[in-house]
Amino acid sequence: MMHWYRYYLQAALCKNTKFEERNGDKSAEVNRLKLIQLSDKDFDDVLELLLDDFIRNEPLSNALNLTRNEAHWLFKELTRSTVSSPVSYAFKTPEGKLAAMRLCNIIERPEHNDEKGFFSLVDSLSAEESAKLGSKAHEISRIVSELENKNSIQSDSVNVTNCLETFQTWELVGSEVNRLLNVVILCCHRNWTHRGLVSRLLECDMDKQKSMGIDGAISEATAYRSQNLYKKYGYKPIYEIKHAEWLDKNNQRIFKCNDGTNVAQLVFKKY
Repeated sequence: MMHWYRYYLQAALCKNTKFEERNGDKSAEVNRLKLIQLSDKDFDDVLELLLDDFIRNEPLSNALNLTRNEAHWLFKELTRSTVSSPVSYAFKTPEGKLAAMRLCNIIERPEHNDEKGFFSLVDSLSAEESAKLGSKAHEISRIVSELENKNSIQSDSVNVTNCLETFQTWELVGSEVNRLLNVVILCCHRNWTHRGLVSRLLECDMDKQKSMGIDGAISEATAYRSQNLYKKYGYKPIYEIKHAEWLDKNNQRIFKCNDGTNVAQLVFKKY
């Protein structure tokens, strides 16, 4: 899925911030924020952060003027597919509010070429499910589906989410790579920007990932700022879609982003 966040690394602030990188240790703190592994009990808080903050500044959502109601069904399903993953983390305030989060799942190299991911199933939705998704959310899903693999992961979600978000480009990451961290969404609450929280979340559990046999990380970067962040941390684009070339059925450009974003990238980092 799209990956927007508000990020700015202030050297002076980071220098004075205590943060113990304990690879997912729930006692790790920064600026009185506690690093936690997300779980089902955080479902409502995660969904609210997406609908309240993520949607405000995510470039694709903004380009289509996507409303809270129009995004609700899609974000609900994305939350359901990631919130209980052992690789999804967040920073919580002393009051129990989410300040920033990293929603992820783990994907594995598929055995069959006919397996589809979450967004690839959107085009085959029933009329009832298509109505829930809506036309604007469908356009966002359509461009993201181009960045999916054909690797299948089972979920307890509704029919459309029997497969979690995956990608079409395993051949681009190397034959030795069989398990990947899939960074679905990075998000920071507007009251907690400019603290480097998202960059900390990006690598908060490296030892844990390696102990789980994860060979690298992959993400759909649909925002200019997220693309720069991933580049800073060693991710490389392995596939991209130029917005000027992504057209509707009338050959009209769909996404005209106001933040300078003009391309959607699939980025990869090998550990």
